[in-house]
Amino acid sequence: MEHSTAHDQNVEPDADKFPATGASSSVVEDPPNDVESSGDDFNFRKNDNDDNEEAMERKRRDVSQHPGESSSNGTNLGLPRMKLDIADLIRTDIYCCDLLWCLFVSAARSYRFSSVLRPFPPMYQEGDNKNMFALKNVISSVPQFSTTPQFLQDLPNECQTLLSWLFNVGHFKLQLREKDSAFKAVKEMTGQIMDTTEPNYVFEVVHTDEMDRKFENLRNGRKCFFAYHGSRFDNFYSILLNGLNTHLNKVSVFGEGTYLSSELSVSLMYSPAAESSRHSLLGSKLACVAVCQMIDDPSVKCQVKEGSVSKQKVRAQASKVTDLVPEKYYVVQRNDVLRVKYLLLYKEESSQIQTTANTSSSWIRDNKFTLLMVAYVLLLVAIGIANSRHAMIYLNKFWKNVKLS
Repeated sequence: MEHSTAHDQNVEPDADKFPATGASSSVVEDPPNDVESSGDDFNFRKNDNDDNEEAMERKRRDVSQHPGESSSNGTNLGLPRMKLDIADLIRTDIYCCDLLWCLFVSAARSYRFSSVLRPFPPMYQEGDNKNMFALKNVISSVPQFSTTPQFLQDLPNECQTLLSWLFNVGHFKLQLREKDSAFKAVKEMTGQIMDTTEPNYVFEVVHTDEMDRKFENLRNGRKCFFAYHGSRFDNFYSILLNGLNTHLNKVSVFGEGTYLSSELSVSLMYSPAAESSRHSLLGSKLACVAVCQMIDDPSVKCQVKEGSVSKQKVRAQASKVTDLVPEKYYVVQRNDVLRVKYLLLYKEESSQIQTTANTSSSWIRDNKFTLLMVAYVLLLVAIGIANSRHAMIYLNKFWKNVKLS
């Protein structure tokens, strides 16, 4: 018997359903949703044809080996190679650059940076220690992304180095898709039934040919499912670059694994909006939901309606001590049968008026870990004083003197 949703089909994304938006030549508030496809995309490591791929790889090597050299191309205003590399990537699609930067900034500012900021920029790694103070100072120095020459000319060297590393660290490319048609196709692939809030942006994660070959070899002709995965915004930098890891999942109601759902409304509950980058073109407060592709493997625990009753139970049993995985849910217990294919981005509208309170809350957010440690130390001091007889005698004398005066 077949699923009642599209999960049972061997559904593959149709490129015609996902027209890519054109590259921006100037900074605008929001990318239009009715832009015709131009085929432009933001490419991390790889391009669409072999000639461009080799050219970009040569440029990457030149940047790392000769970061201070100037270009011989007179049309590039004599900018250093590293700046030209960043300029090419930003001009290709400024919004995809902005998204990766937002994910990186959110992870760096998280109090859980040691686990979510992976990979970590090596230029701020000092032995076993991470120089987060220096990294946050550089992050705060990066202005709003722009395709204008002035942005590149004014960009400090430390910011150039960080951006060049970030834009070249992944083995994938991002494509900003036309929202309406892309979201409609995603809903068809996941078999979503319930209406829910539409995202503001839809980005496709296009993996390299090598990664695609590995996934297809593992798949070996088996059908695939598509489902949503919600998580905190500061987790998505690591999710995008390292994939989803079952051992990092904190939810284990139906057993250990990565939890997904065919209903977007379910995953949205696990994706609260959070501060990203204050200068982001996408929005200063964002939430993200991943659309994931899963191979139909026994390690993917879900409800099926084919085979014997005992086989159906085994397929939906993620743990011997928990209930069966309910319909519209998936529990994936192998990392390699799961990968992220799309990112649905939501922005939270904020007031146009910037107040001192905004600045204060931003400072508190950036120094949350330090403030927590200070509060913890003060709590220990208070407990120590309360348990000290001599300290209490001294305090009583002090208060008596205050009252007398």
